[in-house]
Amino acid sequence: RVILSSDHGDNQGVRGMWNKSTLYREATNIPMIIAGPDIPQGQARTTHVSLIDIGPTVLDSSGLPPNVNLPGKSLITLAQKPDDPQRVGFSEYHAVGSPSAAYMIRQGNWAYHHYVGYDPELFDMRSDPGQTTNLAQNPHFSATRAELEAKLRQLLDAQRPIKINSSRALEAEMPRSRSEHPARAQCPSVSSHLGTAPCCAIAVCGCCQACKTSRGKVD
Repeated sequence: RVILSSDHGDNQGVRGMWNKSTLYREATNIPMIIAGPDIPQGQARTTHVSLIDIGPTVLDSSGLPPNVNLPGKSLITLAQKPDDPQRVGFSEYHAVGSPSAAYMIRQGNWAYHHYVGYDPELFDMRSDPGQTTNLAQNPHFSATRAELEAKLRQLLDAQRPIKINSSRALEAEMPRSRSEHPARAQCPSVSSHLGTAPCCAIAVCGCCQACKTSRGKVD
């Protein structure tokens, strides 16, 4: 079997930023194409996938049993199943040019960006694939924001119980908001399809999100 993918996209001047290093679709949207035996031909899946799914895929292709200690799932299995819009996509960034920790959750049509110490972002990827309208502070979407943040906190800190409270986003201490957005605070020369990761993840032919395997606590 053959897998074609990449580690990240490129902002290409969108929002006035270049290079990668953001959670926006341009930087996180990458190809994820797999071909070979038992892979449906000419099909595109919208199930969110990421680079961590490649490890289990290699084991599967080699005829080895799955490693229960590894994250991810075989792309072969995902390609053979119907689309799963509820599968969660995840990405994070803490490196060059970042003044803080940044995390992203992709599920269904939604992309939620959590920045430690900064205001979050919430995008409806169906109606706003270019991510031009941040809905995080819109009271009509407070329940969606709270649900996605709860999923993120559970993913990163599974031992800590989370109680959703849509009126306050979460019943947990929220980071202090700052007027300057972390993406804008990066060096101009710097800027993984957990959904068009922030687009839509694809198992057979499409896009996926470049997702890091490290985990950290969200403050």
